[in-house]
Amino acid sequence: MFGFYEAAWFRASGDLIFAQWLLDRCADLSDVATPQSLEVCQRVQSWFRIRQRLREELGVTSTEADRDETCRHPLWAIRPPTMDVGEIVGYVGEELRALQREMAQSDSRSYGILERATMVELVETTTELLISRATRDDETDLYQWTELLEGQWLWKGQARDAAMTACEQVAAFVELLVEAPPSDGREAVDVLTVEPDAEWLWALEMQQMLKMNAREEANRRGVAKDIENMRMWPGCRVEVFGSSLSLYGSPDSDVDMSLMTNGPRRGKDLPPELLGFYYLKRLLERKVWDEEQKGTVILPNVEQLKRVRSQARDGAVGLYTSKDPKQRQNAVFFELQMELLAEAASSEINDIYRRERMNRGHNATSRAQDKLWDSKHRKNELFDLKSLLEGEPECKIKAVASHARVPVIRFQYTLGDLDYKCDLCFDNELGLRNTRLLRAYASYDDRARDLGLAVKHWAKQRGISDTASGFLSSYSYVLLSIYYLQVVRVLPNLQDPRLLELAGVSAEYYDGVNIAFCEDRDLATVFHEQNSGDRDSQDASISELLMGFFEFYATQFDYVKHAIAIRTPERSVPKQSLWGTKAKSWRMSIQDPLQTSRDLCGMLHFSGQRKIADEMRRAHALLARWGSFLDMVC
Repeated sequence: MFGFYEAAWFRASGDLIFAQWLLDRCADLSDVATPQSLEVCQRVQSWFRIRQRLREELGVTSTEADRDETCRHPLWAIRPPTMDVGEIVGYVGEELRALQREMAQSDSRSYGILERATMVELVETTTELLISRATRDDETDLYQWTELLEGQWLWKGQARDAAMTACEQVAAFVELLVEAPPSDGREAVDVLTVEPDAEWLWALEMQQMLKMNAREEANRRGVAKDIENMRMWPGCRVEVFGSSLSLYGSPDSDVDMSLMTNGPRRGKDLPPELLGFYYLKRLLERKVWDEEQKGTVILPNVEQLKRVRSQARDGAVGLYTSKDPKQRQNAVFFELQMELLAEAASSEINDIYRRERMNRGHNATSRAQDKLWDSKHRKNELFDLKSLLEGEPECKIKAVASHARVPVIRFQYTLGDLDYKCDLCFDNELGLRNTRLLRAYASYDDRARDLGLAVKHWAKQRGISDTASGFLSSYSYVLLSIYYLQVVRVLPNLQDPRLLELAGVSAEYYDGVNIAFCEDRDLATVFHEQNSGDRDSQDASISELLMGFFEFYATQFDYVKHAIAIRTPERSVPKQSLWGTKAKSWRMSIQDPLQTSRDLCGMLHFSGQRKIADEMRRAHALLARWGSFLDMVC
């Protein structure tokens, strides 16, 4: 048996992170030829280097470098981009031409299985990066990329298919750019006068929408009190949040509840969000090669190498029981390769200890594991809670969403005339505060509530209010309505530092950001009158604001460059200032007003964005012809 130093994948570069990626991918693809060919491994290593650079630019790996931060906010860490669209096209084009020359001089003119798969991934990743970052000014560079894709010299088989699909995606994106509003949304936004008959009709239709009344709110609080009185948890309280109390709900809204186990918060800082166990576990068990890297020169790191060794030892186990007969057939070969990789990792670890005499301490990895343990404990508590609810005659369990980012128990609550769909989670402190913030906006002006309910109804009727299907949540549509009303000076910014100082509101911090807001309507009114200036739109009718909402998002707000942020409506907020490499030109971005590092449009698909934009334009066109809101627009 030869040693790891004789393996082609080791001789190609000595980079064990690359070696782990190569062996994992080859095992998945049943590619036994690539790990045994030095020439192909060296060529694949070039593909890997390009791949990693693009993934870092795209923000796929960069947020996972700091494991302690990963546990807190795995999706939204900010990393500024280092390449513009022209530089991306130039970089990838130059690298591909170099590979073309290398292939022309090579004795082997055919691509291996892994190499073909990596070429497909390269095309897809580059295209995703370009349409995530490009604006109207980059149209020429986008066409240069499609010209490269249309060349016959490199793309064959699956790579050719991927190149053709990428060309179609770029064409669709350019079309989206052409249709998107060109304004930054911060120029003068005037509310148009509505024709009298339409004014009367739309106002009447708004009144027909069902709203949550005080009795309905009391019923829902009664459900929470009933759950609390079941005394399933020592010293707990059960709080209602979400649309049941935000004033943006309707009688058919679900009852969102949070079982608060930590007691009243102390101090100015809110407790960190505890993510779901399975969600967090998926992040912590990511492959080492999916972490942040600097090109292909990876500094020796003992913790990384220990994880390479651990993952290599377990890497081939699943192949023996795979449903794919080819994978089972190749299991022995890849088990041997993984053993060699583990041996190589151990050797490198020993060398580092000898050179540096490193002493392992309680580092970020162990802190991450502590968080995972806390989350696992909470997951077990969730199922304990499910068992307790099953013993109550009023509750019928529907599902336990234990794999969700914030796990919940879904159940039906029935008692007498009360019959509600309920979601119950643990310690959702942000959810409670968010509900209060929305309620403060809805209470400030009745038009805010009416517009928010109308937009939510429209989105639901048009089938564009479902995050599971790649659209926006109903909460996001409420924020869109609030932001528009702030822009036209109907609503103030209840998180404005000057207002907080005037109202004497104490600071409340989450992730180092003051998320406090003013709930004193009288003081907010005084502040708004002093700072909003003379704007006729402040006296606009709800019908005029309904028309204005769709005109604003269909023709004025430039979502390609800017984000919707109700905590800073006074100025345009560039997406990249909030999301860095994770900013996407092709979709809207909405900053959560409390969890400010979160983009609420993160689940939005490209097709979902196009559908929402189309529906905005359709609604605007129909309203411009004074059509019925409920019968025609919805």
